[in-house]
Amino acid sequence: ALSLVAEETGEMKTMEGLEGEIIRYALQFYRGRMSEVSRRLGIGRSTLYRKLKELGLDDEKAEDAA
Repeated sequence: ALSLVAEETGEMKTMEGLEGEIIRYALQFYRGRMSEVSRRLGIGRSTLYRKLKELGLDDEKAEDAA
């Protein structure tokens, strides 16, 4: 389940942190199908790829697809 509070600090997570968790969860849930992930998240595929790169998840995604 998604939590708004970081366990280690007890503080609220940042928007970037939450966004990363949501994208990571969606990638796993939709088994890396980028079109489905972007559609379900309500963003374009190019935006999804940009966010993956910004969040440092682009390398992780490539490893999961292999």
